[in-house]
Amino acid sequence: IKAKNEAGCVSSASDKVTITAQPNTPNAPVIASTTQPTCTTATGTISVTEVAGLQYSINGGAYQTSGTFSGLVAGDYTITAKNADGCVSSASDKVTITAQPNTPAKPVAAASQQPTCESATGTITVTTSEGVEYSLNGGAYQTSGTFADLAAGDYTVTARFVGGTCVSAPSEVVTINEQPNTPAKPVAAASQQPTCESATGTITVTTSEGVEY
Repeated sequence: IKAKNEAGCVSSASDKVTITAQPNTPNAPVIASTTQPTCTTATGTISVTEVAGLQYSINGGAYQTSGTFSGLVAGDYTITAKNADGCVSSASDKVTITAQPNTPAKPVAAASQQPTCESATGTITVTTSEGVEYSLNGGAYQTSGTFADLAAGDYTVTARFVGGTCVSAPSEVVTINEQPNTPAKPVAAASQQPTCESATGTITVTTSEGVEY
């Protein structure tokens, strides 16, 4: 730059000053992957394709060198990038983290009927909730809370919402007992009949240990 006064005298030139090129602004980040909440994890993760020298911010938060953001609750998110010159990119495409799928509470189950002398099987009944289906020992799901015709053994019940995928913790173990034993038909005979001297007789049974008659 030169200066001139009213007399027309012109100064020598100033020191040279260089105007640099405009700093580059990064491109909008590209979403590389999204992990949604699951039955066991309540939060999601968003990752962008990282570019060397850039830092990343999600929804206007603090910048970080990593392009991965985890622990995200349900909601909408965009990511911006910033270079060493402080130039900030436009926002990435919007990514939605969905709500965690619902998981039913642990079912409450009990043996409503144990095997009897006449029936070899038992029944387990679950306290049901609307919109929930139940599985016995990992079998097919059903909306009914009654499982009948069960052989002796240990059982647990799990629950899930109808149409859902999240399975509850198993119920407490419910035991169906063995069917009580029924003795064989007794073998009986008249061991003494009435006589001229005795008006009564006697019946004798072939006995077995632990059996009463």
